[in-house]
Amino acid sequence: MGAPPQAPAKGKGWLWGVVAVAILYGLYYIGTHNQQNQNPGQAPTPQAQPGQPTPQTQPGAPTPQAQPGYQPQQPGGGGQGGGSQALVQAQQFSGRWDGVNGYVQISQAQWKNGANVVMQSATLECVQYAQSGQTITQNRTTLNGPAQPGQTITFPTFQAGQMGQGLAKVQCGIVGVTPAN
Repeated sequence: MGAPPQAPAKGKGWLWGVVAVAILYGLYYIGTHNQQNQNPGQAPTPQAQPGQPTPQTQPGAPTPQAQPGYQPQQPGGGGQGGGSQALVQAQQFSGRWDGVNGYVQISQAQWKNGANVVMQSATLECVQYAQSGQTITQNRTTLNGPAQPGQTITFPTFQAGQMGQGLAKVQCGIVGVTPAN
């Protein structure tokens, strides 16, 4: 006759419970803290939603050197975003940049239309600088409105291109606007 089967050891079931909880928490954390980078390289949706930025990366384009309070400028009527220089200068942008998983991420972004006309969109340029002040790269993003005169639009966190090697700081400013018809 064989020996009776041994009862499973007590006290190890809690260990599996802890492992399961840790795995679930890890998946939750990744899902909530890495939403911007889960699908890198995905093209923006063709139909832009109001208050949502649309990236347009243009690495390597020349830009002015960094100055305190620098707001990148583009001559009115030229290039993407167009608009008159006076309308561009009436716009204000503020936000915070961080390096996240190899990308420049803009958070707490706000666009204020200081002009006396409705703006359909604005072109935001973010320039990356090395410690020496040399331009590394620039990226452009379309901020979608419409923005009424005097209105401030707040944007969710978005990416403004890949981080350049040797990145020390990022400065962003509105370089073009499209008035509403």
